[in-house]
Amino acid sequence: MMCSCCGLKITEKYHKIENGYICLRCWNDPNLFFPEKYKNSEIWREVESIYSPSIDSEEIISLPVIKLNQKGVTLYTGKLKAKQLLKLYGLFGFQEETLEGYQRDIYEDQVNDLFLYLTQCPVAIMPGLFISVREGVKFVPNYSTDNAVGTLDIPLKRGALWIIDGQHRIASFEKALASISKFDNDSADNSFLSLMDYEIPVTFIDSKETIKIANINGLQNISPSDIERMAFFIINKTQRKISPSLKDTLQYLISQSGMSGIPVIERNHWRTIATALAIDLNALETSPLYNKINISGRRGLNRPIQLNSFVSSLKPIFSNEEFKKLTLEEKRNFLLNYWSEIKKLYGDAFSDDHYKKYLILKSIGVYTMNLLINDYIKYHLNNGYDSMTSISIKEFLKNLNDFNWSKDSSPIANFGGMKGVKEARIELLTHMFGIETITLGDN
Repeated sequence: MMCSCCGLKITEKYHKIENGYICLRCWNDPNLFFPEKYKNSEIWREVESIYSPSIDSEEIISLPVIKLNQKGVTLYTGKLKAKQLLKLYGLFGFQEETLEGYQRDIYEDQVNDLFLYLTQCPVAIMPGLFISVREGVKFVPNYSTDNAVGTLDIPLKRGALWIIDGQHRIASFEKALASISKFDNDSADNSFLSLMDYEIPVTFIDSKETIKIANINGLQNISPSDIERMAFFIINKTQRKISPSLKDTLQYLISQSGMSGIPVIERNHWRTIATALAIDLNALETSPLYNKINISGRRGLNRPIQLNSFVSSLKPIFSNEEFKKLTLEEKRNFLLNYWSEIKKLYGDAFSDDHYKKYLILKSIGVYTMNLLINDYIKYHLNNGYDSMTSISIKEFLKNLNDFNWSKDSSPIANFGGMKGVKEARIELLTHMFGIETITLGDN
């Protein structure tokens, strides 16, 4: 008997496959895959059932839930495991031609970030989903305790649940499922497999039952998709994102805690350092920007510089090799010296009573002056300075002492966006050195 894989004669035990026989050496080779090797594996059967749930299955999942009432509309709250959701859910994507549906497109970047968060963060928690139940779902109250407590019986088939809010979260579990490549009980991808048992809080709405409430209130010709579309709109339209400045502060604090596995933070590590520098510049009483930076983005603080703007304006210098060599303390001291010299030139523009008359602490001023740092570094290297001290900074900025920063009459008053910042830089360098062709920093 010959091995169907290696072609050698089989002299020991063997395994039968669909088209022949496999010797033990080939069977045990981890680089070779034989479906028969795993067909009796519990892991294989479970993954296969998630990928291919029965369309006509009569199996029922009974979920413990609590029944809620909101202005006559019945909701249920409970939990589902990821593998249950992957078997049951459907999506109703928006169709431009017919104006049907409501779900937006899936954004792969968002899915990838959620997937990395799930697999890499040690405390990966996830908010609940909002789901519509339609055909064949039944609430069974537990009268022995409270008729608001019971089970939601859901038929185990695709489309029994329709996702109103949470499609990207579910897609991240789809990605985890697709990442399972081994089905041997001893060598399976345990991190991905464990995510299949991840429990997700869920709020259910019975869209068909809700139609009856709409009819009672005079709304006719309402469909389940109308109910779901309304819920999707309210959930996504009325949620306010956190302010960009508070987002930067929270990312910094999370990073400081040592928490890992959050892609958006790890992808922009420079931003965490820049946020730390900005917070220090705002907090130090000796700083020229003391109490001038709005750390949280809250309104009414009378702080002219948004943290997010200041942090973003530092991005170009975090690509500068000379600046990157500095320690955190050296970076902080340099920015303190740099902005101190700017304040000496334009003291009135930093006063609490008059700063609104000038552009220097507005976005165009902050972005332009921080963009100019690259030019300064090139300038002090070209002129043989061995440190970024106040003396060398003062020498670089001295010709700016009469530049017009008035918000009404400045030559850069109408500049906007990053294109405007780059043009403003040229205006400043031309004023300082009388040159039309800029040859300092590569901005």
